[in-house]
Amino acid sequence: MGKGEEKAVLEAAERLYLCLDAVAPGTVISYGALAAQAGVPRGARWAGRVLRHLPTDSTLPWYRVLRGDGTLGLTGAAGARQRDALVQEGHRLESTTRGWRLARPIPWSPYR
Repeated sequence: MGKGEEKAVLEAAERLYLCLDAVAPGTVISYGALAAQAGVPRGARWAGRVLRHLPTDSTLPWYRVLRGDGTLGLTGAAGARQRDALVQEGHRLESTTRGWRLARPIPWSPYR
């Protein structure tokens, strides 16, 4: 990857962090919608990879990002932290065959 490409990737990641920081308490956003808002259409997987590298002490609301179907994208200890944080914000969760999902209706961010 050249310097120009590397700079573009870093700038896109910074836009993603700014968009994530703007997701209000009580709302959630899908990985795809977050990526699109950051200027990377069809970038749901990219958004997941960027968020995976957030420091563990990050204050960004990473837990407000879900799969497009409303299920939590994380498992294990990270999934438990995400589930606890969402419940603390007042979301109701339900268990499904794919894991935990927000109970309907999903309070999507207006950027969905």
